Amino acid sequence: MTDQSASAEVLERLQEAVALMSYGSLQDARESLTSISAEGIPLLEGLVSASLVLLERLAESLASKETAMATLQFSLLELEVAQDEIRKNEARYRELFSSMNDGVAVFEAVEGGESFIFRDINASSLRIERLERRTTIGRKLTEVLPSAGDVGLLDVLRRVYESGNPVYLSPCFYHDSRIKGWREYFIYKLPTEELVLVYRDVSKEKAAEKALRSALASTEKLIDSAPIGLVVVGADETIRRVNAVASEILAAEPAHLVGQRWDRFRKDVRRSSGRSTPPEESCVVNFEGDSISVLVSEIPVTVGDEEMIHIEAFLDLTDRKRLETQLRHAQKLEAVGQLAAGIAHEINTPAQFIGDNLSFLSGAFESLSRMVTAYRASIGVLTASGESPEVARKIRETEAAADLKFIEEQVPAALQDAREGISRISTIVSAMKQFGHPDHGEKSQADLNHALRATLEIARNEYKHVAEVETDFGDLPPVACYVGDLNQVFLNLLVNAAHAIADSPGRNGNMGRIRLHTGRAGDDHVRIDIRDTGCGIPREIQERVFDPFFTTKEVGRGTGQGLAIARSIVVDKHHGSLTFDSEVGKGTTFTIILPVNGMAAARTGD
Repeated sequence: MTDQSASAEVLERLQEAVALMSYGSLQDARESLTSISAEGIPLLEGLVSASLVLLERLAESLASKETAMATLQFSLLELEVAQDEIRKNEARYRELFSSMNDGVAVFEAVEGGESFIFRDINASSLRIERLERRTTIGRKLTEVLPSAGDVGLLDVLRRVYESGNPVYLSPCFYHDSRIKGWREYFIYKLPTEELVLVYRDVSKEKAAEKALRSALASTEKLIDSAPIGLVVVGADETIRRVNAVASEILAAEPAHLVGQRWDRFRKDVRRSSGRSTPPEESCVVNFEGDSISVLVSEIPVTVGDEEMIHIEAFLDLTDRKRLETQLRHAQKLEAVGQLAAGIAHEINTPAQFIGDNLSFLSGAFESLSRMVTAYRASIGVLTASGESPEVARKIRETEAAADLKFIEEQVPAALQDAREGISRISTIVSAMKQFGHPDHGEKSQADLNHALRATLEIARNEYKHVAEVETDFGDLPPVACYVGDLNQVFLNLLVNAAHAIADSPGRNGNMGRIRLHTGRAGDDHVRIDIRDTGCGIPREIQERVFDPFFTTKEVGRGTGQGLAIARSIVVDKHHGSLTFDSEVGKGTTFTIILPVNGMAAARTGD
């Protein structure tokens, strides 16, 4: 083949390869080019080599294009999936946004963050604020809610917009000409620079809170004003709350009682199984260690779901016990008075005729003595005359046998003693009548010196073997008083004085001394001092001598009520004072000061 023919064949083959490349058959074009032989023809060899290089580059370009197309298709697929997820999320957000119970509003800041426009709002917000979406979106906050600045909401939105930090705005009361109610707000900023306002209408909660506070205040007032002691005890038996009455009974401030264990004050605590206990008599020990009689009831109350507390309700029975004791004493005194009056009447009648007979016998004996004297003179005359010596002798023997001289000497003394005894009986009877005379519900004018003398007669058996009595009665005016009650006071003090002297360790059988002194204490008061030389009252118990049921005497000798009743009679019934001054080993002086008119405040000294 000639060079010309070979060149034509190579060119033809090159044209076929180019045609294959243009159709995209790169592999066939590559096989066609590699099968061309153009040896000896440099120009054609270079053309074939260039075609192969072009073919390779075209193949690489096509491969890159396919990869790019595949990547694009994959990206479009991912975009479609993402858009679908976005649509789902948006639908979920919109559903959540619309169905939230809390109000939600989205704002866009305008005017450099000074004002805020509604961009979105949910159904709860529209309901709470009584708005319509079409008249809200796109309007300023202050146009829709004109009082937003008054509650601080506008300032908070500005602060969140500037700082980007979320803020909680505590409940505040919003009101304008259209709506009112309590709201609490939470504001935060979105990456889009929009602000989200989440808020709740807490008006019902606030109303309930107010009602609860009112109920609690009423309960607190009820507890504090209750006339009985109330102590709230927790499940751990510690005191959580006490009212004023309980604080007074327990002798401590509420702050000192709260946190203390209740069984410190009440020893016999027995918890019931969730039921209130009926009132029962018990005792509590106050902060100072004194035992107080109370009527107590336990009321269990369940707090929350589990904890059970107990309300200890108790009534101080001290006054009632004292009144009961006073009533018993008054009844006893009344009975004694009636008995004394009856006995006095019964004694007075025979004593009167005995006294009358003694007077008669005394007169008759005097007449008889005169007759005997005359008779003896006649016997002397008869003897001197020598007549009837035997008669005179028998008369003298009879006189000697009768010991007429002794009778003449002793009968007058016996009659005098009998008259003094009758007089003594009359004095005692009079004292019994005076002492047993009941009061009639009203104060009456009384001679207290006379009352003291009567009481001395009644108490004589208590002191006559241990003490001598001295009296120094001043000139007292009549005193408006319940003299029967004061007789009881005087008797208690005299008996106590006699017992104190009898108990003196250094007495050794010697007689002590009880001294009664009365006098004026100013223009409108009287004073009675009853002093003894007894054992005295130890300083450590002096503050308790007037306490009910307190006594230092052995069982059966004292009840601990005498001085308590005496003080009640003097102070409470007569507006007076009863005080004492005592020194161990030397004795005690009780001082009573009483207003003359029965009403003036008592003095405490001379």
